[in-house]
Amino acid sequence: MKFLNRLWLLTLLILPMLAVSPCRAQTKTQTTEEKTPASPEADAQKKNTQAYIDLLRKDVRQQKAEIMGPSWY
Repeated sequence: MKFLNRLWLLTLLILPMLAVSPCRAQTKTQTTEEKTPASPEADAQKKNTQAYIDLLRKDVRQQKAEIMGPSWY
């Protein structure tokens, strides 16, 4: 009798796990075919951000060159 009770308990614990996993799967979301044009402010912000990133990279390269010295060793 104890074995049967444990088997039922185990079944009751595992069954919801098996039933829930397909329910949690992602479904496709509807995408709109039309894309809204970017606002001038967003475009300007993107350009400014890219310019800042380029400046940081340039500065790092310059500092590395100063630290490492000439590369003709």
